[in-house]
Amino acid sequence: MRSLNKNSTLRIGASVTIGACVLPKLAADFKREAPRLAVEVTEDNTAQIEQLIMSDKLDLALVEGDVGLSDIVSRPFTEDVLVLICGKSHPFAKRASIEPYELETEDFILREVGSGTRKTFENVMNENSLTWKTTWTCNNADTIKMAVTQGLGVSVISQRAVCREIETGILCKVEINNIIFKRRFKLIYHKNKYLTEAMKNFIDFCFKQQY
Repeated sequence: MRSLNKNSTLRIGASVTIGACVLPKLAADFKREAPRLAVEVTEDNTAQIEQLIMSDKLDLALVEGDVGLSDIVSRPFTEDVLVLICGKSHPFAKRASIEPYELETEDFILREVGSGTRKTFENVMNENSLTWKTTWTCNNADTIKMAVTQGLGVSVISQRAVCREIETGILCKVEINNIIFKRRFKLIYHKNKYLTEAMKNFIDFCFKQQY
Protein backbone atom coordinates (compact mmCIF):
# COMPACT_ATOMS: atom_id res chain seq x y z
CA MET A 1 0.00 0.00 0.00
CA ARG A 2 2.84 2.42 0.90
CA SER A 3 4.32 2.11 -2.60
CA LEU A 4 1.19 3.31 -4.43
CA ASN A 5 1.89 6.25 -6.73
CA LYS A 6 0.47 9.54 -5.48
CA ASN A 7 -1.41 10.08 -8.75
CA SER A 8 -2.78 6.54 -9.14
CA THR A 9 -6.47 6.21 -9.98
CA LEU A 10 -8.58 3.09 -9.61
CA ARG A 11 -11.76 2.97 -11.74
CA ILE A 12 -14.28 0.69 -10.05
CA GLY A 13 -17.68 -0.33 -11.37
CA ALA A 14 -20.55 -1.53 -9.21
CA SER A 15 -23.96 -2.91 -9.98
CA VAL A 16 -26.79 -1.15 -8.17
CA THR A 17 -27.21 -3.29 -5.04
CA ILE A 18 -23.48 -3.46 -4.41
CA GLY A 19 -23.14 0.24 -5.13
CA ALA A 20 -25.74 1.05 -2.49
CA CYS A 21 -25.07 -1.58 0.18
CA VAL A 22 -21.47 -2.81 -0.07
CA LEU A 23 -19.09 -0.57 -1.99
CA PRO A 24 -19.35 2.66 0.08
CA LYS A 25 -17.95 1.01 3.21
CA LEU A 26 -15.57 -1.19 1.22
CA ALA A 27 -14.15 1.80 -0.66
CA ALA A 28 -13.88 3.91 2.51
CA ASP A 29 -12.01 1.16 4.34
CA PHE A 30 -9.69 0.65 1.38
CA LYS A 31 -9.03 4.39 1.11
CA ARG A 32 -7.88 4.40 4.74
CA GLU A 33 -5.29 1.78 3.76
CA ALA A 34 -4.28 3.68 0.61
CA PRO A 35 -5.10 7.36 1.23
CA ARG A 36 -3.12 8.64 -1.78
CA LEU A 37 -5.10 6.50 -4.24
CA ALA A 38 -7.93 8.19 -6.16
CA VAL A 39 -11.01 6.00 -6.52
CA GLU A 40 -13.59 6.65 -9.25
CA VAL A 41 -16.87 4.71 -9.08
CA THR A 42 -19.49 4.07 -11.78
CA GLU A 43 -22.80 2.46 -10.80
CA ASP A 44 -25.11 0.73 -13.29
CA ASN A 45 -26.76 -2.64 -13.78
CA THR A 46 -24.62 -5.71 -14.36
CA ALA A 47 -25.10 -5.77 -18.15
CA GLN A 48 -23.92 -2.17 -18.52
CA ILE A 49 -20.97 -2.62 -16.14
CA GLU A 50 -19.92 -5.64 -18.18
CA GLN A 51 -19.78 -3.50 -21.32
CA LEU A 52 -17.70 -0.83 -19.55
CA ILE A 53 -15.20 -3.51 -18.55
CA MET A 54 -15.04 -4.72 -22.16
CA SER A 55 -14.37 -1.19 -23.46
CA ASP A 56 -11.68 -0.57 -20.80
CA LYS A 57 -13.63 2.27 -19.20
CA LEU A 58 -13.38 0.47 -15.85
CA ASP A 59 -10.45 -1.37 -14.29
CA LEU A 60 -12.45 -3.67 -11.99
CA ALA A 61 -16.07 -4.11 -11.00
CA LEU A 62 -18.23 -5.72 -8.34
CA VAL A 63 -21.49 -7.13 -9.68
CA GLU A 64 -24.35 -9.33 -8.54
CA GLY A 65 -25.44 -10.63 -11.94
CA ASP A 66 -24.09 -13.46 -14.07
CA VAL A 67 -21.31 -12.54 -16.48
CA GLY A 68 -21.52 -14.38 -19.77
CA LEU A 69 -18.60 -13.05 -21.80
CA SER A 70 -15.59 -15.35 -21.98
CA ASP A 71 -13.18 -12.38 -22.02
CA ILE A 72 -14.18 -11.40 -18.49
CA VAL A 73 -12.68 -13.02 -15.40
CA SER A 74 -15.32 -13.51 -12.69
CA ARG A 75 -14.42 -14.34 -9.09
CA PRO A 76 -17.14 -14.81 -6.42
CA PHE A 77 -16.27 -12.96 -3.22
CA THR A 78 -19.34 -12.97 -0.96
CA GLU A 79 -22.87 -14.33 -0.74
CA ASP A 80 -26.15 -12.44 -0.92
CA VAL A 81 -29.73 -13.49 -0.18
CA LEU A 82 -32.82 -11.98 -1.77
CA VAL A 83 -36.06 -11.82 0.20
CA LEU A 84 -39.72 -11.42 -0.63
CA ILE A 85 -41.06 -8.14 0.75
CA CYS A 86 -44.57 -6.72 1.06
CA GLY A 87 -46.24 -3.72 2.68
CA LYS A 88 -47.49 -4.00 6.25
CA SER A 89 -51.13 -4.01 5.06
CA HIS A 90 -50.60 -6.85 2.57
CA PRO A 91 -52.22 -10.21 3.50
CA PHE A 92 -48.78 -11.89 3.46
CA ALA A 93 -47.60 -9.59 6.26
CA LYS A 94 -49.59 -11.46 8.90
CA ARG A 95 -48.35 -14.90 7.90
CA ALA A 96 -45.26 -16.81 8.98
CA SER A 97 -44.73 -18.21 5.48
CA ILE A 98 -46.43 -18.76 2.13
CA GLU A 99 -46.46 -21.51 -0.47
CA PRO A 100 -44.58 -20.95 -3.75
CA TYR A 101 -47.71 -21.15 -5.91
CA GLU A 102 -49.12 -18.10 -4.11
CA LEU A 103 -46.51 -15.94 -5.82
CA GLU A 104 -48.21 -16.48 -9.16
CA THR A 105 -51.19 -14.29 -8.27
CA GLU A 106 -49.15 -11.31 -7.04
CA ASP A 107 -48.19 -8.09 -8.81
CA PHE A 108 -44.39 -7.89 -8.83
CA ILE A 109 -42.33 -4.71 -8.73
CA LEU A 110 -38.96 -5.69 -10.14
CA ARG A 111 -35.62 -4.33 -11.26
CA GLU A 112 -34.98 -3.80 -14.97
CA VAL A 113 -33.81 -6.48 -17.42
CA GLY A 114 -30.01 -6.61 -17.21
CA SER A 115 -30.06 -6.36 -13.41
CA GLY A 116 -28.50 -9.18 -11.42
CA THR A 117 -31.37 -9.01 -8.93
CA ARG A 118 -33.92 -9.47 -11.71
CA LYS A 119 -31.92 -12.36 -13.21
CA THR A 120 -31.65 -14.21 -9.89
CA PHE A 121 -35.38 -13.83 -9.30
CA GLU A 122 -36.26 -15.10 -12.78
CA ASN A 123 -33.84 -18.04 -12.57
CA VAL A 124 -35.25 -19.29 -9.26
CA MET A 125 -38.85 -18.83 -10.39
CA ASN A 126 -38.17 -20.74 -13.61
CA GLU A 127 -36.35 -23.51 -11.75
CA ASN A 128 -39.49 -23.98 -9.66
CA SER A 129 -41.84 -23.80 -12.69
CA LEU A 130 -43.50 -20.65 -11.35
CA THR A 131 -44.99 -17.83 -13.41
CA TRP A 132 -45.09 -14.19 -12.37
CA LYS A 133 -46.67 -10.89 -13.40
CA THR A 134 -44.49 -7.78 -13.53
CA THR A 135 -46.52 -4.60 -13.11
CA TRP A 136 -43.70 -2.15 -12.41
CA THR A 137 -40.08 -2.11 -13.56
CA CYS A 138 -37.55 0.06 -11.68
CA ASN A 139 -33.85 0.70 -12.05
CA ASN A 140 -33.19 1.31 -8.36
CA ALA A 141 -34.07 -0.17 -4.98
CA ASP A 142 -35.49 3.02 -3.46
CA THR A 143 -38.38 3.18 -5.94
CA ILE A 144 -39.12 -0.50 -5.39
CA LYS A 145 -39.23 -0.05 -1.62
CA MET A 146 -41.51 2.98 -1.86
CA ALA A 147 -43.91 1.24 -4.27
CA VAL A 148 -44.09 -1.88 -2.08
CA THR A 149 -44.62 0.27 1.01
CA GLN A 150 -47.60 1.90 -0.74
CA GLY A 151 -49.17 -1.50 -1.40
CA LEU A 152 -48.66 -1.48 -5.17
CA GLY A 153 -47.22 -4.98 -5.23
CA VAL A 154 -44.56 -7.25 -3.77
CA SER A 155 -40.90 -7.60 -4.68
CA VAL A 156 -37.85 -9.82 -4.31
CA ILE A 157 -34.81 -7.75 -3.38
CA SER A 158 -31.47 -8.07 -1.61
CA GLN A 159 -31.95 -8.38 2.14
CA ARG A 160 -29.06 -5.92 2.52
CA ALA A 161 -31.17 -3.24 0.82
CA VAL A 162 -34.18 -3.55 3.15
CA CYS A 163 -32.71 -4.36 6.59
CA ARG A 164 -33.68 -0.97 8.05
CA GLU A 165 -37.21 -1.02 6.64
CA ILE A 166 -37.81 -4.55 7.94
CA GLU A 167 -36.47 -3.66 11.40
CA THR A 168 -38.74 -0.61 11.65
CA GLY A 169 -41.79 -2.46 10.32
CA ILE A 170 -42.23 -0.32 7.22
CA LEU A 171 -41.79 -3.45 5.10
CA CYS A 172 -42.37 -7.10 5.93
CA LYS A 173 -40.12 -9.98 4.95
CA VAL A 174 -42.07 -13.08 3.92
CA GLU A 175 -40.63 -16.60 4.01
CA ILE A 176 -41.42 -18.85 1.03
CA ASN A 177 -41.58 -22.54 1.82
CA ASN A 178 -38.79 -24.51 0.11
CA ILE A 179 -37.53 -21.56 -1.95
CA ILE A 180 -34.42 -19.48 -1.31
CA PHE A 181 -33.21 -16.72 -3.63
CA LYS A 182 -29.43 -16.85 -3.21
CA ARG A 183 -26.52 -15.57 -5.29
CA ARG A 184 -22.84 -14.66 -5.14
CA PHE A 185 -21.42 -11.19 -5.59
CA LYS A 186 -18.54 -11.28 -8.05
CA LEU A 187 -15.39 -9.28 -8.72
CA ILE A 188 -14.76 -8.99 -12.46
CA TYR A 189 -12.10 -7.65 -14.83
CA HIS A 190 -10.99 -8.20 -18.42
CA LYS A 191 -8.77 -11.24 -18.87
CA ASN A 192 -6.17 -9.13 -20.70
CA LYS A 193 -6.21 -6.32 -18.16
CA TYR A 194 -2.80 -5.38 -16.82
CA LEU A 195 -3.31 -5.42 -13.07
CA THR A 196 -1.38 -2.66 -11.35
CA GLU A 197 -0.33 -2.94 -7.71
CA ALA A 198 -3.33 -0.78 -6.78
CA MET A 199 -5.70 -3.16 -8.56
CA LYS A 200 -4.11 -6.24 -7.02
CA ASN A 201 -4.31 -4.66 -3.58
CA PHE A 202 -7.98 -3.84 -4.04
CA ILE A 203 -8.73 -7.38 -5.23
CA ASP A 204 -6.95 -8.84 -2.21
CA PHE A 205 -8.75 -6.37 0.07
CA CYS A 206 -12.18 -7.45 -1.26
CA PHE A 207 -11.50 -11.10 -0.52
CA LYS A 208 -10.35 -10.37 3.05
CA GLN A 209 -13.46 -8.37 3.99
CA GLN A 210 -16.87 -9.55 5.16
CA TYR A 211 -19.68 -7.21 4.12
